[in-house]
Amino acid sequence: MYHIEAQRPDLPYDSPLTHYKPATLGCLRPGALFCGTQSNRQHTYDVRIEFTNVDLEASTMGGFLKICGLTSEYPEITTYFDGEIIGPHYKFATDKWDATTHDDLKHWTLFPNFDALYNELGSLRRPFDFKAYPYVFMRWKERFLVPDHHVSHITGASFAGFYYIYLSLDPMLESEVISTPGGRTAPMSEDPVCAKQDMENLAKPIQLRGYYFHESSEPFQKLALYHMPAKVSHTFELQ
Repeated sequence: MYHIEAQRPDLPYDSPLTHYKPATLGCLRPGALFCGTQSNRQHTYDVRIEFTNVDLEASTMGGFLKICGLTSEYPEITTYFDGEIIGPHYKFATDKWDATTHDDLKHWTLFPNFDALYNELGSLRRPFDFKAYPYVFMRWKERFLVPDHHVSHITGASFAGFYYIYLSLDPMLESEVISTPGGRTAPMSEDPVCAKQDMENLAKPIQLRGYYFHESSEPFQKLALYHMPAKVSHTFELQ
């Protein structure tokens, strides 16, 4: 979510938000919460993400993305996104949203474990069973603002592009952490739910990584988030 002066895409007629088959694969499950940041070359913004629906058989999911401080007019912006899980139904080759094969490779290769998997598959278009690995790759496309999906434009922010996403299903496999009080250099999160977790935990492994892509946006805007314990209550709602 960053490209300036872009228009809101049409709302999906068949969004998985309205009907889905719940399923779980580690932290890839409805209700999973993540806290962290989105950063570019000059700024870092607090981000919270909640998964609302997951259908492993259809390789789809969706959720809410909340970002703090992106614009002065809107101190908090929340969007709903649809997700494609790379595997049997969706390939590493995007083939839409203005992304070329070259763009795909530039972004996917930034993630852990992609090179080994790509060498195994031999192609961006070869299907595979993502459930056989302790990580998943996804594409996320923001669809509309929450709660008012009729808002079509916010100066300084939009969602014309999409995210390349990597999600580790096992935090024990992740060595890079997000540091918080006692060892962090960044201020505490502006999101109250995430701030509470910052106080309770000194360091959390980064399980969710992403890069935003749009041909007219600053390249390689980065997501880095940790998974929050299941005891935290959900705070997003549609109105």
